[in-house]
Amino acid sequence: MHEQALHPGAAGPSARPRRGLRLLTASVALAVAPALAAGCAHFDEAQSAPFTPVQEMGAGGGAPSPNVPPTITPPESPPPSSSAPAEKPETGECVDPDPAVIATCLGPTAAVVGLPESAEAIIAESDSGRMSTVSENGDPKPFATIDPAEGSVVSLALSPSYAQDKLVFAALVSGRETKIVRIAAGDAAKVVASGLPGSPNSRAGIAFDGDTMLLGVGTEVLSFPGYTGIGNAPAPKRLASSTQPISGLCTGAGIFPGVYATAGGDSGAGGELLRVDQGAAVRVWSWPDQSDLGGCALTQTGPAVALPSAKRVDMLTVDPASGVAPNPPAPLAEDKYGRFSGVGLMAGNALVGTTTNKSGGAPTATDDRAVILPIEGTTTDERT
Repeated sequence: MHEQALHPGAAGPSARPRRGLRLLTASVALAVAPALAAGCAHFDEAQSAPFTPVQEMGAGGGAPSPNVPPTITPPESPPPSSSAPAEKPETGECVDPDPAVIATCLGPTAAVVGLPESAEAIIAESDSGRMSTVSENGDPKPFATIDPAEGSVVSLALSPSYAQDKLVFAALVSGRETKIVRIAAGDAAKVVASGLPGSPNSRAGIAFDGDTMLLGVGTEVLSFPGYTGIGNAPAPKRLASSTQPISGLCTGAGIFPGVYATAGGDSGAGGELLRVDQGAAVRVWSWPDQSDLGGCALTQTGPAVALPSAKRVDMLTVDPASGVAPNPPAPLAEDKYGRFSGVGLMAGNALVGTTTNKSGGAPTATDDRAVILPIEGTTTDERT
């Protein structure tokens, strides 16, 4: 397939068990694909499908009139984490008084993925490589540890056959190299792809579009067609390219089939959410003042995007006709928990965000944390 540029446009101790989850809307299928930058040789471009130019938003863009999106408002939360750090409990336990916090006193996190058949998520600490399964119904449970010498964990994705094989895939960045590893609970990580392009923003995104493994790193989105998850992955194919470094990928099955990517540079160009669907590269939304974008996840109405520097998660509603977000995103938990690095969707439609305040932020006594992020107006609040 032909490469097409995506152009920018305008526009520790454990936590105590928590009470019931707030359920959100069902997860959706979404899909994006930015591509391989120049200098990454030996990829078979003949097997790539053509992409159309990015659709611009705004007046004169010709996009169909959007459907009226549902009202999404941020939940009520405790005072911002930017206030003076709370004192640790005298018992020595790391307990956060906020009932939405389901894990505390973690190392800086950069990766989270929700589990499809339980109200749980797997999170990874970027520096230590420790991975834990978290939920509001119990203390975090150790899942596995990735040797930090292999690289920093920046993104997680479940195997397409997770219900059977219970495998998790992770993207690691280290210097000029990016790797993909496969992890089973309690086992050592196994490298399935190495020597991949480096990451100028120390981030990458891994996701599965159906059975196909995808990696977004640098200004590239790579595809590994035919890889079944066993043994070493074959040489990747080039899908598309972005003018800015990719921070994360998210996919899903539902009313918005496709692959979504967050991208942002360090040149002051701002950040953007990109989507590729049926060969058309579409800019869903852009943040001119936010070049630091984190990971993303999908809900029924659209993607949720972590914005570390803005200290919030933005929830977008996508118009099915145009494929773009017709209205500004709704901010979730703004200035409540500090720097959000990632966001994932658990079974039961619960959105969970992870923080990275110990790295570049102002940590509180219970940082870093995993937090349930309910969305108003979607389902009833089932917490008691």
